Amino acid sequence: MFRRLFQVILIWYAIWFLVGLVAVAIPYESPVGHWEDLLFMILASAVIFFDAGRRIGWGATIAYFVWIAAVSGGMEMLGAMTGLPFGNYVYTDNFGPRIAGILPWAIPLAWWVVLYPLLLLMNSMVRNKREPRPGLIALGVAICATGVDLALEPVATIVREYWIWESTGAYYGVPLLNFFGWFITAWIIVFPIQYFMGRILIEGYIAPGAMFLPFAALGSVLASFLIAGMVHGLWLASAWTAFLTLLVTVIVVRFAWPRREVFMMNHQGRYQPGYRPRRY
Repeated sequence: MFRRLFQVILIWYAIWFLVGLVAVAIPYESPVGHWEDLLFMILASAVIFFDAGRRIGWGATIAYFVWIAAVSGGMEMLGAMTGLPFGNYVYTDNFGPRIAGILPWAIPLAWWVVLYPLLLLMNSMVRNKREPRPGLIALGVAICATGVDLALEPVATIVREYWIWESTGAYYGVPLLNFFGWFITAWIIVFPIQYFMGRILIEGYIAPGAMFLPFAALGSVLASFLIAGMVHGLWLASAWTAFLTLLVTVIVVRFAWPRREVFMMNHQGRYQPGYRPRRY
């Protein structure tokens, strides 16, 4: 049942993504109104969620998802109400329905789509370390997440108008405090789950190619924002988004997709670290 549902979600997501790439490049009247971007984020989140469930187990997946969604949602709600830690801004209805009329439901899902693949990436880079330090993993994820926000902010605020900044900054009107808030929020989210459950990720995604879908979901989001930024002349943001996408691709190929001969399958049918066969 879950396998078939997962397949349906994958097909629906692929179609919605491809249609969306065309839609962002031309003026159009959306048939679903402001629900279109929320639906895109729901599908991207579902792809990562179902893929995680089959690799690290449903209990761990639910724990990761609930923690990321709850803390990010709480921080974003606090930010919208007080201006801390991101700056003064107001959400609009362009990102779909809002919780208590304040926070769009899509925002916690967006944090999930960004943070979970980056958490996988950081763990894959230190997979050979016996005891990877949670603080360093959280630091790496926080830096990368802030870099992703640099790519997303201009399109999200200028083109899509998901939220409106009441204070201005040098980077497309975004205050620098926002990026500090992203860094702090990402670190606060990642450190506890890495401390208590970090090894689950390494063990669940050790098979070659296991990280493809999470990064494909994140990459599709970046691609959508890249096209939208280019169409609307946001060249600095588009250049950064293109560079970030290329950089993440290179890092993932280097660390997240090791060669198949590095692994061997144990008696339970799971991949585990092995040795490269000696060539004569």
